Amino acid sequence: MRRFRYSLDHLLSLRRHSEREAEMAMAEVIARRNAAERRRRELVSERERPIGRQPDGALDLSFELVRSRYLDRIEFALKSTRDELNRMDRDLENARDEYNERRRAREVLERLKEVREVEHYRGERRRADAELNDIIGSRAARERAEGAL
Repeated sequence: MRRFRYSLDHLLSLRRHSEREAEMAMAEVIARRNAAERRRRELVSERERPIGRQPDGALDLSFELVRSRYLDRIEFALKSTRDELNRMDRDLENARDEYNERRRAREVLERLKEVREVEHYRGERRRADAELNDIIGSRAARERAEGAL
């Protein structure tokens, strides 16, 4: 029985490689997004943390000004981080779409390979059965011929 050889194996290998590249690109976006999410949580935690006390309970305008500027910077950083997260969400969606497209392309070739392999071995089995039938038929004919003599 002949071994099955898939003519598109090289293309299938390229598709697998392409899928792995898309998967790694998606993992990179996820890692960057996770880092930005950690930064956002740190900023939220920092914003909610008390900022010290004014000396002796007196109203110190310079302290309030510094505190206000500090909170403004945290809010600005939070807004920037949220914007970055939104961009990364779009990038992640694009990376997922690309990965899914490449995965589907690979799966199509693999399914085609499976179908062709089944067809190949089915044909090989039919050829082997036909050869066996020929052998059995020729043997029976030989035996009949020898019996007639």
